[in-house]
Amino acid sequence: MDKAATPWLRYLEELRPHLQGRDHRGRKGSLRWLEALMAERGGRAGTVRNILYKDLGSPEEKERLYRILADLYREAGLKPPPPPAELFLKSARKVLGRDKRRIFRHFLRELEAGRRPQVVVVGGAATGKGVLLSALRQALAAFPGKTPFVLNLGGELAQALIPLAEALGVEAETLLSQLSPTQPYILQGALQQEFLAALAQALNRAGRPLLLRAEAQGTLEGLPLRGPDGGQRGLSAWLEPFLRSLEIPYLAALTEPPPTLPYQPLSPRAGRRPAASSGKGSPTCLRSASRPW
Repeated sequence: MDKAATPWLRYLEELRPHLQGRDHRGRKGSLRWLEALMAERGGRAGTVRNILYKDLGSPEEKERLYRILADLYREAGLKPPPPPAELFLKSARKVLGRDKRRIFRHFLRELEAGRRPQVVVVGGAATGKGVLLSALRQALAAFPGKTPFVLNLGGELAQALIPLAEALGVEAETLLSQLSPTQPYILQGALQQEFLAALAQALNRAGRPLLLRAEAQGTLEGLPLRGPDGGQRGLSAWLEPFLRSLEIPYLAALTEPPPTLPYQPLSPRAGRRPAASSGKGSPTCLRSASRPW
């Protein structure tokens, strides 16, 4: 199937082999049939072609066409596909500011296209990090196999990391029990990074998106966060190697900028960095282009 096809056309092509028969509108599932039904439901018949082939149309017309397709899926005994990103954006528009709507739309469209969005956003208090993550969490739950892992980090990190690690099959207690305040700092840092690497590998195997929110500081088993060199780290810097090793879609909402990863600021005071190319270890900068488990 053409990878450049719109999600609408992909949905229809997947459905058509399961449709049979004709009625007064014509052959079920044909363009003429869809146009006739669209008009009967109060829409404009002429928008069907533009939506299917160009993804052009108002949110209202797209929602009407999606309902028609979803009804046909159910009629054929199939589970309807998730609504395209534009329909999620319609509801998210009420709670998301312009910059967060752009991030939200980008993330979902990348997923729809079969790509792997990796996005870092940075903002302090009252910049909408939680609202953005909540909207994405709700939208991703509609994607088959894409129900996200959600990780909220701040204060004592073990409270959030251990349950997730154990749900993924990582022996977190065994790894973290090796930490001791009497160890050399470089050993503490090595053990902490070993734990993060094991967690990243388990997330990569699971293949589901990660939604992560991180405060400025944290501790692990009561000890300061340290890098591989033993130096003390803030939470964003401590997480950077972990984020670089992820091979899954993720959105990381950080309170402080990471040392080298590109990011999208959520407040006017946040600094800006040029975009890096997409791919492993290169989250997208959009100026360029509880325990749910």
